[in-house]
Amino acid sequence: FDEFFKQRRRWIPSTVANLSLLITQASKVTQMNDTVSIIFVLFQGVLVFSTAISPATVILVIASGFSSAYKVSDSSITAIIIILLLLSVAYGIFCIYGNPQHQLDVAKFATFFFTIIMGVVFAGNFKNIIYDFILVGKNYWPCSINATTNLSICNNTTGFIFPLTPSTMY
Repeated sequence: FDEFFKQRRRWIPSTVANLSLLITQASKVTQMNDTVSIIFVLFQGVLVFSTAISPATVILVIASGFSSAYKVSDSSITAIIIILLLLSVAYGIFCIYGNPQHQLDVAKFATFFFTIIMGVVFAGNFKNIIYDFILVGKNYWPCSINATTNLSICNNTTGFIFPLTPSTMY
């Protein structure tokens, strides 16, 4: 875990920096290299954008899973989103200023904690699949996406824990 976490911390910033450089110098890159097209550069821009919004997406998926698993009010969902946002910001600040060994210890705890949380999210999504797709017979496309995602998580026995804990990867 420790080595993977250290490598992951290097991969994301360097990848985003390289893609940003490619995007900012797109015209020069496409002129000097025939195999790189503007469509490829636009695709890389979409990847940078999706990387930037991924933590927010994970927060919304967790809130949605809690909403599905338990019948909670809108104010409770808002509170969950705010708590997760504050935890994410606090963890980011801790990763900038904290001791590297303490960062690993906190990351291990966060992995354990979010594994439990994502189990609830998994159950909430599965409940929606059963209700919407099988019992009611509506929303075939979103339910098939949820079913495919959940099945791929279950079938990935070698890396079962990593898809359940995406928030610790950011």
